[in-house]
Formats: sequence, structure tokens, C-alpha cells
Amino acid sequence: MLVNQSTIPSLISMDKPCKLSKNVPNPNGYASKVIKGKRYLHHRLVWEMAFGPIPDGLFVCHRCDVRNCIEITHLFLGTSNDNVQDMINKGRQSKRLTEEEVLDIKKKEESVEVLAKKYHITETHVRYIWQGKVWRWL
Repeated sequence: MLVNQSTIPSLISMDKPCKLSKNVPNPNGYASKVIKGKRYLHHRLVWEMAFGPIPDGLFVCHRCDVRNCIEITHLFLGTSNDNVQDMINKGRQSKRLTEEEVLDIKKKEESVEVLAKKYHITETHVRYIWQGKVWRWL
């Protein structure tokens, strides 16, 4: 269940365009900022500046699906399940790969971008396969 945000109705809007962070996005597309030697995701900092600490177990999610967007009206708090359900509702879920497809990806014969489009998965998923974070048994 999504976190009840009825107390901030003015922030549940997509009327404003994305406001992109001026910080360089990391390989996963999220912009970060270093403060006193520690790196923070910029969209989380924006949320905390507006509303205070993020409760344990919750994430700052993007309604707009633009990872380096810091427009406060595009952000919402949710659990991991909320974020996955949002992805499914928007048709952004990755398809299930076969072992043959994963072995092809592991060859690294094509760019991350090409492989992601070829197999209808995210660029992050391709990188995770390359790094052995997923499908490590192959």
C-alpha cells in the first residue's frame, strides 16, 4: 500500500516538468551529491529538505520515472513493493530472460544500450549481469 500522502495534496501532481539535477548521474541514472565526504542521492536529499528524514523501509520514488529528476511534485514515498507495483502499472517491468539470453549478454559483444533494447530489459539489469550480481551461476 502506498504511503498516505493526502496531507500533502499539492505535491501529488505531474503538472510541472521534470527538474533535472545539475549533478552528473551515476551509471544507474541517479544524480548524487557529496556532503562532508559522504555521497547522497540527490532526490532523497530534496525529499529530506522538504519533509525531514525518510522513515526506515521507505524509498523516495519518482512518479515521472526520470531517475535524476528532483522536482518535489514528482517524488513520493513508498515501500519496495510500492515501487515495483508502480513499475508494473506503467508497463516498465523487465521480461524474464532465458539462460541462453543471459549467456549472450555475458559475452559483452554489444553495448549496454543495445543489449537492453534487444532483450527488453533495463541497462541496470545488463550491468548487473555483467557484474555477476544476478545470474551468477551461469
